[in-house]
Amino acid sequence: MLLFGIFFCVLVLNSLASQNDGEVCTLLSVCNNIADVKSEVAAVRDILEDLGKKLDQEKKYPESCANSTKSKLLIRLPEYSEFPFEVSCDQHNYGGGWTVLMRRSDGSEDFYRNWKDYKYGFGDLNNEFFLGLELFHALTYSEPQELMVVLEDHEGEIRYQHYDNFRVGPWTNIYTLESVGSSYGDAGDSLHAQLGMKFSTKDRKNDIDKEKNCAVHYKGAWWYYFCHESALTGVYGDNSFGQGVLWSTWHGFNYSLKKAVMMIRPRGYAKYPIV
Repeated sequence: MLLFGIFFCVLVLNSLASQNDGEVCTLLSVCNNIADVKSEVAAVRDILEDLGKKLDQEKKYPESCANSTKSKLLIRLPEYSEFPFEVSCDQHNYGGGWTVLMRRSDGSEDFYRNWKDYKYGFGDLNNEFFLGLELFHALTYSEPQELMVVLEDHEGEIRYQHYDNFRVGPWTNIYTLESVGSSYGDAGDSLHAQLGMKFSTKDRKNDIDKEKNCAVHYKGAWWYYFCHESALTGVYGDNSFGQGVLWSTWHGFNYSLKKAVMMIRPRGYAKYPIV
């Protein structure tokens, strides 16, 4: 009712302010204070806009796909942002509740990109994308997360590797791979070797190889050291050594996988309420 009352007042004030001089001057007090009336209209508009923003912020959004059964979702992390952001969810595989961080599926998206793109994310949530290092950090710092890496080769075989404590540091620490935890699965552990490494892109060399820029040499972006055991951001379909969508403990260094997904969910997922 309060909002309706304010809105009605705006309509009345707007009507008065827009009348021609002859009509307005029949109301001497309004004529003498027309500038004040217009100012009040603007002030009320600002109040309504602020109320709308506050109502949107106070709307309850889930904090991960673990709180929903939807395949695409608006989530919000209050400690990270006032506003929600959209994510892709996997609710059908490995128990569901997964928030997808990145997906490779057909080579339709260029992953040989600069630092800014990897920081804020790129691609199509319905197909190939990288959610963004800022959100990698925000999601893994909001509460402890487990990571599932799901891979498919060109023969149609699917394998996975699970990590029970995945965490990516803040931008001040160059999105260091701070933790992966314990691992199990049939794809083999190709991520532990990157533990403690900072993220590198073609225009931000943060690896520890003194002879080359790993991101440029292997045309990707990853937590390179000298250089990698895995790199799911390489050039799609490139089977030359160390290139392509790579997970070396499964198909070695000369095989680019057909599909790759990284997805996370809160540890202890079963306890999370569905909204």
